[in-house]
Amino acid sequence: MDKIRQAVAHFFDLESQLKVTYTAPSPEAYNATLQSLKSYHRHPGLRAVYASRTGPWPAEQAARYAALATAPMRRRCCKISRYRTADFGELYAVYASSPWLESSERVDYQKCFWWTGGDGSEPGILADYTWPWGEEPVKEWFFHSGDARITFAAVGSPEEIVRLLPPTSDPAAVRDYLADK
Repeated sequence: MDKIRQAVAHFFDLESQLKVTYTAPSPEAYNATLQSLKSYHRHPGLRAVYASRTGPWPAEQAARYAALATAPMRRRCCKISRYRTADFGELYAVYASSPWLESSERVDYQKCFWWTGGDGSEPGILADYTWPWGEEPVKEWFFHSGDARITFAAVGSPEEIVRLLPPTSDPAAVRDYLADK
């Protein structure tokens, strides 16, 4: 679990660093950080939220990100569940907040990244799920990208759960956080 927690922390640090380089005049630092971030991708179907840059941002985008770049916040890890599966070996469900936090007090669920790497391989992300925002009638994780065979039903029950930080703004997210999955 420690190896995964360290890899997750590094991945979240890279995301935060990426935000700092959003408004840099030259795209080199941004693209280098983006490549480091993508080095954690372990499935060809995994989509990055961020795209490479070829030049300076348009003025309206640069202004929009300027405030975020001066005081970047990073995702927070809410919970990690460890699974042992026949098809994938050891998997970790890493429940995380949004990288675009509105405040340091509020914790929103946003992503569930499925990590591999606890069984000797290099840690990396195989799939990710997204938590619905707003007043959706049904609150449950939905598949975003990566290996679609990794589902909550397919992995069975976790062997270990580490709860770190409960979500604060959504009662359905709190129930999900407390669930043994």
